[in-house]
Amino acid sequence: MVADDGDTANILLKRASILGLQAQYHEASEILLKLNRDFPGRPAILRRLVVVFEQLRDIGKASAFLKAYGRDIPADSWVSEKRERFAALGFR
Repeated sequence: MVADDGDTANILLKRASILGLQAQYHEASEILLKLNRDFPGRPAILRRLVVVFEQLRDIGKASAFLKAYGRDIPADSWVSEKRERFAALGFR
């Protein structure tokens, strides 16, 4: 389990972001999923999970995390754009 230390969570979030930039999406997803289990519902984690699973071509998971993110940040235009894109692919 990740320590309940905000610094540790922030470091892991940055690590996952770096892995994503390096196109190491599977490794990034493992870190982000662990963070989401330990710190559920954090928008920064949820948004990165959407992006990572979109890159992994797992639109089902990306869509699920987008729904969770959208519940927390409903006015974010990024959510609307992603919902439209996923709907065009057959995901709601």
